[in-house]
Amino acid sequence: MLKRMLRGALLCALALGFLAGCDNRGAETVIAPPGEPAQAATDFFSTHRGTLVGDNSAVGAIINHLDWENPIDSFALTTSERPYGITINQGDTAQADGSHRIMPPDTPSNIRNGAYILALVENADWVEFKIPIHPCPAPPTVCLYEYRVTRNDIENQLGSPLSGFTTETDLSQAIAGLAADQ
Repeated sequence: MLKRMLRGALLCALALGFLAGCDNRGAETVIAPPGEPAQAATDFFSTHRGTLVGDNSAVGAIINHLDWENPIDSFALTTSERPYGITINQGDTAQADGSHRIMPPDTPSNIRNGAYILALVENADWVEFKIPIHPCPAPPTVCLYEYRVTRNDIENQLGSPLSGFTTETDLSQAIAGLAADQ
């Protein structure tokens, strides 16, 4: 009796494993307008476009996807009242010799990354960057550079809403010019 139950459980487990291996959700395609090729909907931009500020995992994935000049220590989501936003705490820039590389938060890289985040996180109105200052003129308090990128400012610079970008390539080309404008 026990052998038959174990054999049945094993067969069920094998069948479920086989069915799970046949899953085709990763192969979905986007229906393209007539005359344009359909593309796989598995790219990062398509997957994360429309993310909401309150989705901690998705916002974290977006932040981790980007290239940063300073290491990221943490991030915080402001979701209790509008305007919603994201604070990115960039890490210490200590060098091997004990000195600190001073990278202000308003670098072109941070501005582009802020625009990219705002394009994907549809209800975020701002992204704020905080970077420690070394040496801090008022120890033992923490001294920080702070810089905020707003949706309104980015859209005014681009001349179009961030929600209008449908591909990562189009967005990247548009925000590449933001660095030159600074």
